[in-house]
Amino acid sequence: MQPFINDISEMKISAIACLFLTCLSLSLSCAQSPIPENVKTILNGPLEEGQKNLQNKGYEVVYSSSFGKRQYWWNEPSKTCLSLGFRGEMIKELSTIHMDECQSRLEAARAIRDVYRTGLSEISSPSLEAQRNTLSSQGYVPSYWIRETAPGRSREYWHKKEGESKCFSIMSNIHDGSIIRAEACPLKECELPEIK
Repeated sequence: MQPFINDISEMKISAIACLFLTCLSLSLSCAQSPIPENVKTILNGPLEEGQKNLQNKGYEVVYSSSFGKRQYWWNEPSKTCLSLGFRGEMIKELSTIHMDECQSRLEAARAIRDVYRTGLSEISSPSLEAQRNTLSSQGYVPSYWIRETAPGRSREYWHKKEGESKCFSIMSNIHDGSIIRAEACPLKECELPEIK
């Protein structure tokens, strides 16, 4: 009977050792990587400056929440996923997180960026340039544009920050840049849709 008890004891010890090694390997694989040296300087700095810095270093935003005051940034070559927390216009938290947090959101983020593009539209024509110059002279700046809001039609949004906040949109023909409609619109339409 004694050998049977020894077999059970050895099985318990083996099971405990196996469980310990599994837990150890999981904790090591889930441990946070250190923040890359080339991005540490953005902590406690202005949000907009930090975002530009990350973009210049090959990162792309894959998640952004104004409500949660958090963004995730992904760097494909280094497989680094950064979590950036902000308060107001300042970066207050910066850490690396598991790459699955970024990779699971990557495709959707790229799809949104393909539709909603920041800045000025690539479409051009004399009438479109004249309208843009008029808006610029009135203090408007380009917010974002959509390549095709309807077949053959592009739309760009401009916003004015100084004084009374305003929003203006221009719908143009994709092929020749002719203006189809230019009009004031609700301010919320000038806000670039968030990547979620």
